[in-house]
Amino acid sequence: MTIRTVDMQVLIPKSSEIAKLQQVQQQENQVRQQENTQQINAETVKTTTNVNDPQKSEASHIYDKQEEEKRRRKARKGKAGGKDESEEEKGKRSLLNASGHLDITV
Repeated sequence: MTIRTVDMQVLIPKSSEIAKLQQVQQQENQVRQQENTQQINAETVKTTTNVNDPQKSEASHIYDKQEEEKRRRKARKGKAGGKDESEEEKGKRSLLNASGHLDITV
C-alpha cells in the first residue's frame, strides 16, 4: 500500500495533532488516578481516626459517670464530716448557756 505525496502532506500535520490528543488523554488518565488515590487515602485516614476515637456520646457518657462518682464521694465525705461537725457543735452548745453566752468559771 503506497501513500501518495499529496496524502502524505495531509497526514504529517494530522499526526502531530493526534500525538497531542494522545498526550492529553494520557495526562487526564494520570490526573484521574492521582485523584482516586488521594480520595482513597483520605477515606483511609478518616476510617482509621474514627475507629480510634471514641464517639462523642460515649465520651460524654464516661464523663457523666465519672462526675457522678465524684459527687457520690463528696456526699459520702460530707456525711462523715457532717457527723463530726454536729458532734463538735453539740460540745459547743453544752458550753453555752440558754442566752447564748459562754459561762466561764475561774
